[in-house]
Amino acid sequence: MALTACATPAATTAPAAPAATTAPAAPAAPAATTAPAAPAATTAPAAPVATTAPAAPAAAAKAYKIGFLAGVQDPFYYTMERGMQQAAADLGVSLVSQYPEKWDATVQTPMLDAMVARGDLNSC
Repeated sequence: MALTACATPAATTAPAAPAATTAPAAPAAPAATTAPAAPAATTAPAAPVATTAPAAPAAAAKAYKIGFLAGVQDPFYYTMERGMQQAAADLGVSLVSQYPEKWDATVQTPMLDAMVARGDLNSC
């Protein structure tokens, strides 16, 4: 009941009946599935082909000699020379090394010229 300004009861109406509801639709049937195709037939890899070890290198007809002119007397260049000596030994070539007393083109250039003038160092 609702009161109005003049205190006369106002007519009320009953609430409307709830709308009719329907049950939710049943889920659709899943689509028909097929089994996955069988994998293609495979064959085992062929057996590895036997290989032979490479023949030992023939003795070089010409002995190679390589020159190394370091920048200066320094642990870095000493280490570099040791690596070059090892590589030269592995390859069967000779190594000629020279070290200037200081880092100076006026000292190094004559040393380089002398190495070239030797004539026994190989060039590429």
